[in-house]
Amino acid sequence: MACQHGSGRLAGFRIDGYNLKLEENGGFVGDRVRSRAFAAVLDGLRRSACDAGPDPLGSVASDDRPALDKILEQEGTAAARLIGQAVERYATEFAEVVRRFLATREWAGIEAVAVGGGLRGSRLGERAIRRAEALLEAGGHPVRVRPIQVDPDEAALLGAVHLRPADVPGHEAILAVDIGGGNVRAGVVRPGRGGSRAAEVLLREHWRHRHERVDRDEMVTRLTTMLASLVHRARHEGLSVAPFVGIGCPGAIRADGAITCGTQNLPGNWQEAGFNLPARVAASLSSIDDDEVRVILHNDAVLQGLGEASRMCGYVRWGVLTIGTGLGNATFTSLTSVSLSEEPSGERPLAHAGSA
Repeated sequence: MACQHGSGRLAGFRIDGYNLKLEENGGFVGDRVRSRAFAAVLDGLRRSACDAGPDPLGSVASDDRPALDKILEQEGTAAARLIGQAVERYATEFAEVVRRFLATREWAGIEAVAVGGGLRGSRLGERAIRRAEALLEAGGHPVRVRPIQVDPDEAALLGAVHLRPADVPGHEAILAVDIGGGNVRAGVVRPGRGGSRAAEVLLREHWRHRHERVDRDEMVTRLTTMLASLVHRARHEGLSVAPFVGIGCPGAIRADGAITCGTQNLPGNWQEAGFNLPARVAASLSSIDDDEVRVILHNDAVLQGLGEASRMCGYVRWGVLTIGTGLGNATFTSLTSVSLSEEPSGERPLAHAGSA
């Protein structure tokens, strides 16, 4: 099967939908649990604590997750109790957001939810996610909600191996990109080999663009520079890289590679008529070892979910939520778990929202 941008069908999986936007009070339900939401909850608790005495966290910033994780280990202290309260409040919000997704037609029948993104990479984030699962079960929604098991910085890069077209020449590794509202990650990824070896990120580059004054075209230029650097590094280490790049990007992706919505957290207009990210990247890289480079673009939450796919083989329908500058989401059906009589023929149209 020929792979196209934003495809709804990949080997072994059907992508039932992604980029679902649940509106609420002029915003979106997912905004209640995006990356900055936990810090906002903790800030509120700190202000209340300061009314009765000194701030238990002192000079520690509410978004300094490594420092907060260390304090959380100091059980019994006022600071640890305060962070625990924030975790409980955030978990309650997260459980409600998951419940709202499960109530939609697109998420009906979801058995498990993998949670990725930056917050998952912290101990307090993992505790909040697992607490949300317990709250959902207590409320009559027995769905598995767990942090993704791979490094959150690598999940989408690992998922990109599923985008590689069958007719791309065989090599040891591929190039992969994960574009987010605050970061761009790129890597050289070695695909897995069935059950004998899992996919692995061999080389990686990371650029935090959130606090830099860059526009869209500068981001694309920096991205292609990162990829060229990775190709050079791979050659130096004797790695054979395929002439292929798999890219994950926020938003709804058309078959021609255009992005129709969902890029509000990226600088500049990524939905501008005539702008085509995969074409730009392919033109900039031109070729790898004299082979023309092919680029396939898909939604970033889809790729994060695919990066966790091998651990979801026990479920027929499952979803992913990625906590970042927004809340990315996607739902999947594992075709290996579906009988031929249940699986419709042909490409299934994706159910993703058309508004951002």
